[in-house]
Amino acid sequence: MSKTLICGNCGHKALELIGQIDSADKLIPTSDGQFADCMHATRLHCKRCGVIETFYEPADRLSHFFNEQYDTSDRVQNNIIIKNMLPSNKHVDIFNQFISTATDLPECGEMIDVGCGQGRFIKRFGDYFPNWNCIGVDPSAPVDASLGSIRFVHSFFERSCFQDRAYKVIAAHGLLNRTPTLPCLLDFAALCAPNALLSVEVILLEQALFAPHIWDHPYMFRRDVFESYLEYAGFKILNKYDCNASIHYLCRCEDRSLDSPPPGLKIDQVENSHLLYMAYSDGWEKVFERVRSILHDSKDESIGLFGAGIFSAALLGTISCKEIAFILDEIRHGSMMLDIPIVEWSALKQHSNPHVVAGSGYKSNDSLLQIAHCISARNHFIAAAPPVPCGCYAVVDQVC
Repeated sequence: MSKTLICGNCGHKALELIGQIDSADKLIPTSDGQFADCMHATRLHCKRCGVIETFYEPADRLSHFFNEQYDTSDRVQNNIIIKNMLPSNKHVDIFNQFISTATDLPECGEMIDVGCGQGRFIKRFGDYFPNWNCIGVDPSAPVDASLGSIRFVHSFFERSCFQDRAYKVIAAHGLLNRTPTLPCLLDFAALCAPNALLSVEVILLEQALFAPHIWDHPYMFRRDVFESYLEYAGFKILNKYDCNASIHYLCRCEDRSLDSPPPGLKIDQVENSHLLYMAYSDGWEKVFERVRSILHDSKDESIGLFGAGIFSAALLGTISCKEIAFILDEIRHGSMMLDIPIVEWSALKQHSNPHVVAGSGYKSNDSLLQIAHCISARNHFIAAAPPVPCGCYAVVDQVC
């Protein structure tokens, strides 16, 4: 990039280069398990606000990707997570956490869901609070002009389009990693009625072991950094809910000093963001080496990947996919990832001595091994995850 770049989060110019990628040279994985084309991306770390930000060429390439290519279907966005060794629907859990905490909402009011997707949260909210006026904003929002008390706006969020009223509830689930985080929080604060509630879901860097290899999350940050943004924008945290790969925050809007400067973080807060990101990068190199070794040593085995999601996209963005025979995914089976067929469990018998390579973190490892024991004993199930300094991830081998 020839022009001088400034941080989209705080406007600072002290940015450190930590990564670049070009679709002309390499596949660019995205969080929906696809690959972006016609893109050059540069990843920089801000030395003032601590954010890790990605800049794109052309500049509007990411917005076009979300508007035209990003997969919002239920097959991709089902968001089933493992809680206490059982599958759980993240969207339902988030709404239940919201309801259990937001016990003082009036019978009627104004609510806006920014980045509502297909409307999973706002539809539940509208059913629970039928007398509220609800607006859902997203370029992929349902085309219905209205749905009871819900109105959908098929567009990106612009604060000026919605400042004719004060909102008692603002929701933004999955948005704040994809838009300048701090300016967006300040926009939300400006739209809030007194004591309004803010419901947000974010991916924190502590959970984002895929960060070095996923390129449609242009804003990444550690937990302490993000919580400093909330405080600066005038939001007090009421409750946090761990969704495994993300965190749901419920906050209350309080008064803030309008003339206060952007948040300045401690040196160790800023540096720890960079160190964690680079630890993930080093860990992934070990995973790539491990998978290459598996492929090299395979003889009469059919090697497959577990899940047509981020793990497989990250692997296929780096290793050759010619030796991958299948991708195992019960939800997305029947389609293709690149030129690799996505199959269900029953299709494994069509492959000679199948081996399945899977990504596993410390929270999902036990459930992953339970799944492994459910398939035929002649199948090999190999789990791999990048290690990080705190030791919460490890490379694991399991043969069933």
